[in-house]
Amino acid sequence: MGSRRSLVKAHTEPTTRGVVERQGLHGRRKHMSKSKEGSGAFLATTCISSITLAIVFSLISCGESPNFNRAERADSAGVTIVRNTAMDRALNWTFTKVFSLGGDSSGGFTFFRRSVGADGQGNIYVLDRGNHRVVVFDSKGAHVRTLGREGNGPGELGLPVAFTVTPSGVVSVYDVARHGLVNFAPDGSILAGERVNVSYIGGLIARSSKLLAVTVSELGPAPGTTMERVLAVRSVDTLEYVRLIKPGPTPVTLRSCGIQLRDMPPFFQPSLLWALRDSIVVASTSSEYAIDVVSGGRVAASYRRAVQPLAATLELAVAEAGEGMRVGNRLCEAWDMAQQVGYAPVIPVIVDLRVAPDGNIWVKRYTRFGEASQIDIIAESGEYLGTLSPGSPYPAAFLPGDRVIVEEVDELGVEKVTVYAIGSF
Repeated sequence: MGSRRSLVKAHTEPTTRGVVERQGLHGRRKHMSKSKEGSGAFLATTCISSITLAIVFSLISCGESPNFNRAERADSAGVTIVRNTAMDRALNWTFTKVFSLGGDSSGGFTFFRRSVGADGQGNIYVLDRGNHRVVVFDSKGAHVRTLGREGNGPGELGLPVAFTVTPSGVVSVYDVARHGLVNFAPDGSILAGERVNVSYIGGLIARSSKLLAVTVSELGPAPGTTMERVLAVRSVDTLEYVRLIKPGPTPVTLRSCGIQLRDMPPFFQPSLLWALRDSIVVASTSSEYAIDVVSGGRVAASYRRAVQPLAATLELAVAEAGEGMRVGNRLCEAWDMAQQVGYAPVIPVIVDLRVAPDGNIWVKRYTRFGEASQIDIIAESGEYLGTLSPGSPYPAAFLPGDRVIVEEVDELGVEKVTVYAIGSF
């Protein structure tokens, strides 16, 4: 993704809408029906692609527009604070579908509850939880090998819930049945497993050449609180990178279905969002547009944007619940869930983030349920580069050569893994 940086400098424009309305919190929908994102080519409009940087800078000097970003840097107790003041401005990136995997399009491979990863050579890895395997494809979508099968023996998977792939191609699958990792070498051979002696029960797990990081959920330090942490798991101990303490869930009974919920947090409660690059963890832990860069367990920098959280309402919480939650043959209605579970005062601006190999941070912002996604690009140094056009695909992983891997579901409910090439005009 290295050429994206020069692309950003030459191809940005102010939006005509000013501050874009923040719109539904997609992470919540793991409890409910999932919306489907479209595919195909996604385009952004441009008005200034022919203007040189010299002209742009001269315009700024004559009268600075709020759409031209000013990254204000300050030091606070050894932490570099980068405040970006610009309103949204469009990035002229295009996303062109290259190929899809899943169903008939991938030689008969059907995925059930899948997640994806990639290595530095461009190979694509699909953890197919429902089929107890990791399927490996090359950069053109051809099947290379299948790792694992159901079982408890060497290289077998009992209850896989998450996985990670290093740039060199080492695959680590967390197996709940083993309370540890099942590991495979880049050539597919079985490596020694690893016990993970922390309270990991699922969620993000990431491994680089320098460390293994996992999310753990625990009781909080005060009664009635819970705590999420990102821990670097080392051979003899652990190192905390990020911590989020929040009120514990209150058990409620839903009248529409007669189901008691014990562990469902209020709608729009902030979550611990993070990504790993080398030995750096990039994280968001609040409702504000704030991204912390953590190195060695210490916050080294914090990147901010002047985008304020939207006030939460019952109407927005009901919309967030989508079609409600089905348990067996009983349907828990969306309005009932929103009323009984409740909601936070404001809606977090950031709902997910990724870090590309070039260090750019892809930030997915809140959009109302069913509306087009909105994605910001933040440079490795903290400057806001721009916002992709609404509905642009959000990457689950990155490939060499300015390509991204996107998890999609088609109109028939078939899980797809789609590769897009990024371009510009």
